[in-house]
This record gives sequence, C-alpha cells and structure tokens, in this order.
Amino acid sequence: MRVGQDRSLSWTATVNYYFLAIFVGLFVFVVVLGFLYDGYDESPWIVAALAAIVSIVSFVLFREVVFRRSRERERAARRLTLHLSAAKKHGRQGDNTDKLTLERNEKFLREIRSKSDAAKVLGNLAEAHKEVFELCDEYLLIASREISKARAGSPRVPALWRGSVTAAKRHRFHMLKWAELRSRSFTSDAKNADSVAVKIAAAEDALDAVERAIEVYADEKALIESRQVLWVFLASTRLRFFLDEAEAAEMAGELESAVRNYNNALIELSRHAGTFEDRDLFGLKIRSEVERIEKLMEK
Repeated sequence: MRVGQDRSLSWTATVNYYFLAIFVGLFVFVVVLGFLYDGYDESPWIVAALAAIVSIVSFVLFREVVFRRSRERERAARRLTLHLSAAKKHGRQGDNTDKLTLERNEKFLREIRSKSDAAKVLGNLAEAHKEVFELCDEYLLIASREISKARAGSPRVPALWRGSVTAAKRHRFHMLKWAELRSRSFTSDAKNADSVAVKIAAAEDALDAVERAIEVYADEKALIESRQVLWVFLASTRLRFFLDEAEAAEMAGELESAVRNYNNALIELSRHAGTFEDRDLFGLKIRSEVERIEKLMEK
C-alpha cells in the first residue's frame, strides 16, 4: 500500500511540476510580448513564443538534472551500504585501532590505486582483482566508521567521502572482473577435469564468486546470466553423477546404494524445477527404477 501511495505522490508531483513549467512559459511569453510589442510588427510574437518554449524546456531539463543527481546519490548510498554489509559478511572488519588521518587516508588510497593498476596490467589473474576489491571493502568499512565518528566541520569528512567514491568505483570494476574470470575459468577447469566431482567443485567455486558479486551488484545482467549458466551446469552434472552412481551400484549388486543415488537424483530434480525440460517425465522414470530395485530387494 505504501509503494502505491509513493508512486501516486510521485506522479502527482511530476504533473504539478509540468503545469508549473507551462505557467512559467506563459508568464515569460506575456512579459516578453508586453516589452517588445509596439502594435505594428509581428516579430515580437515570434520572439515571445521562442522565449516561452526555451523557458519551459530549461525548466524541465533543470528538474531532470536535479532528479538524476538525486537518484545517483541514492544509488551510490545503497551500493555503499551493500558494500559494507557484504564486506562484514565475508570477514572484512577493517582496522579499528588507528584513526584514519588525512595522511593515512591518502596512503590507503594510493595503495588501492597502485594495486588496481597492477591488477589491470596482470589482466586475467583473478586473485589480483580479488585483492583490490577486498582492499576497497576494508577502506570503505574504515571510512564509514570514521565519518560517523568525525566532529562537525572536520576536514577529514570531505576527504573520506571522496575516497569512498574512488574506492567504490574501483571495487565495482575489480569485483565484476574477478567474478567474470572465475566464471570463465570453470569452463577450462571442467573441461580438463578427470572426474565429475572435480567438475562440480570447479562450478561451485565459480558460482560462489558470482553469488558474492551479486550481493553488491544485483542488477548486473552479466552476473545474472553467468549464475543461470552455472546453475544449469551444476544441476545437470549432479543429476548425471547420481544416475551414473546408481547404475554402477546396481551392476555391483549394491541395491541400497542404487536406491539412495536415485533418490538423490530426484532431490536434485526438485531443487531445480525450472532447469530441466520434461522434468515430470524424467522424475517418473527415476521413480520407476526405484520401485523396480525395491522389488528386487524384497525377493
């Protein structure tokens, strides 16, 4: 109900603003026309109309610029909050012993820039990018703590805010690059793996990286697509693994193990309902195999 009310108020405010813009345009039209019109020449009408149009357009553009900056500030604030919560979740608590002076702040930022530049040179080394965004996490945690503790008018506050913006930008670049590299690396790891277990472990590591990035950058299309690919790969690989294990166990005469693996396959199917086509038919075939083996066990 609250969301609907907010949208209604926002729509009303927008309409009122455009009415105000039209009123201003009419006012400018009347003023300019009254100033230039001499009763003989028609050009003052054209000038007044152009002045009115320019004033309306300027009024609307001014609103859009102000609103866009406001939205960007809100988005940056939300992202900073997500940075901090994600950093705390993954154990980045920051250094609580020393005050972040202007000198230490600049030294910290130089270290971030230096390691960021080095990671860009190294390019495809995922761990180098991880080191940078975790350093940014640490800086953001410390800076947020110091800003909340700083006295009013402290010269450190503007420096810390600027540093936070710098760290947040570097954080985004390096975390997304790290997630991209981890997501891509699982393909080669899985291709060169000797066992299904190694393939699953490689995909799970990549998925962990993508999920961690999504905690902060939930709207990144590339991350969402990578997560979907990894989900499908993991679900199909695990399913194939359980079915192969069940067939191997039955051939070895280990019927209880076969039933257990078939049941694990059914659980995998239920966990990824939207991943498999003909899921119900596939599940029916697995259940029939379970029933067949259970009958053999009863004899």
